[in-house]
Amino acid sequence: GQAFDVFKLLIAAVIAVAMLAILVPILESIGLINISNPSGEAVNLIKS
Repeated sequence: GQAFDVFKLLIAAVIAVAMLAILVPILESIGLINISNPSGEAVNLIKS
């Protein structure tokens, strides 16, 4: 019932965080994203 739904949600969140932790360094090494200066990147995107 209810408890199992919460448990599934928790597992989904953990998996999502784990996937991010794995994917971010890969994307960063490829050069798709630049996390070292996120605010600057955002400003550049808005200006363009």
